[in-house]
Amino acid sequence: MHIPPLTDACWMRLAASRQVPLSTGHLPTRLLIERVRASDDEVAIKAAELFAYFVRWSDSLPSELAQIRQL
Repeated sequence: MHIPPLTDACWMRLAASRQVPLSTGHLPTRLLIERVRASDDEVAIKAAELFAYFVRWSDSLPSELAQIRQL
């Protein structure tokens, strides 16, 4: 599964905005995204955390990665 590089703007958009939808039935993924978006960390740190998560779980989250590539 192709994962956009960390330098791709999609990670920043996903981390920074509650207005960016990501449809997932995978509860841990939803919880992580909500926690990251609510944190006070810099957006780059949030994006790196999301990127690392999706690298680790890429085989289990193909539809979510397809959505992320469209951001």
